[in-house]
Amino acid sequence: MSLRLSSFAYHVSDSDEVRLEKITIFMVASKCCSAGVLWGLMYALVFGWGITTFLPLLFTVIVRLALVVSHITKNHYYAVYAQVICIIYFTTLIQWSIGGVFDS
Repeated sequence: MSLRLSSFAYHVSDSDEVRLEKITIFMVASKCCSAGVLWGLMYALVFGWGITTFLPLLFTVIVRLALVVSHITKNHYYAVYAQVICIIYFTTLIQWSIGGVFDS
């Protein structure tokens, strides 16, 4: 593992299991942020710059901020909860902004 990856939210009292959990959360959240940018750009091409495009980009900003807060506080649950909440609500809001489940 790289030093940068293993230093996310590092606390000296973390067990190996907690360290692996923090690294996994960091990797998943990072990939979801990349996907959120791509998702937003795809919506920009299809729908133009509006709320449908703005929501995935806002998802990316919120999850990245949660990663920063998690790293500073050494508590990875901020990133976990932010990501889960954003995935649930932003997906629903995007479907609503497009016109419903069947239209999206």
